[in-house]
Amino acid sequence: MYHSIHIIQFISFLVSQFTNAVLLYLIYTKTQKTFGQYRYLMAAFSIYAIIYNYVDLSAQPLVIIEKQMYTVINHGPLRYYPTAGMFGASFGMCISLLCTQFFYRYLAMCRYATMISKPLTSTQKCYRPNVLVRLEGVKLSLIFIPPFLLSVTWFLCCLFGLEMTSEKKKLLKIPLEEKYAEDSFRVTFVGGLYWQKDQNGMTHWNIRDCIGTTGLCGLESICCLTILFCGVKTYKKMNEVGGSMTNIGFLSRTAAASTAIYPAIEPLIAIFCITTFRRSLICYKRDGKVSSNAATSTA
Repeated sequence: MYHSIHIIQFISFLVSQFTNAVLLYLIYTKTQKTFGQYRYLMAAFSIYAIIYNYVDLSAQPLVIIEKQMYTVINHGPLRYYPTAGMFGASFGMCISLLCTQFFYRYLAMCRYATMISKPLTSTQKCYRPNVLVRLEGVKLSLIFIPPFLLSVTWFLCCLFGLEMTSEKKKLLKIPLEEKYAEDSFRVTFVGGLYWQKDQNGMTHWNIRDCIGTTGLCGLESICCLTILFCGVKTYKKMNEVGGSMTNIGFLSRTAAASTAIYPAIEPLIAIFCITTFRRSLICYKRDGKVSSNAATSTA
């Protein structure tokens, strides 16, 4: 089974390199005068997606659930090197950058709606539509501070909260030998062993592992809820001001299926949703310009 997973990871790596390269090319050639600062955010995510896929390919993570333990195994070329937390930190950065994109899109849509719409009702108002003004120029770099801090926190939770211990290695010895022909005392992994039983049969909770797991769940929940909130708000605001999006819901559902697949799928969503990019790929020949506000709203 794990051979199939590795094949999917490798194919996703190749597709991601291509789709993100295409998106970067479109950002560079088609958005210099139309997308404003948003193009830098899109480019940053695409560049990191390319880097992230190298990390994913080098780690080739596999998941094992054994009794009271949840483990992510490093099954890549660097499996015998001390890389605990590397993949977790990379995944944390990836999802937090995506979260930042959704947040910026929401702010941009609020600003656009405020500029072109008639006075909105209290239920339609966007909060703080002028926040983008404070993120102009070099100040845009401030928006990358939260993803960096989240990635560091993710790494610390993996390193100290889900560290490799002799007890975990003993529990994984037989499963790893039977399923992957690996030695649990050599391969690198992170995992949460939530409780243990002593010689008298008494159960003892592993507080550190529970805290580490809770921390990771909390971080991912914050990111997912932020993405959901900003995505829904942005979609509603686009409908209010007459915007529209290509209907590719099936792609967005597929994107959530795997951490390896998502960086390959996300550029396609941008390429086919943003009018400027879509027209460029299908050789849409029409002499016209897209205003910066319209381009931002389509994003």
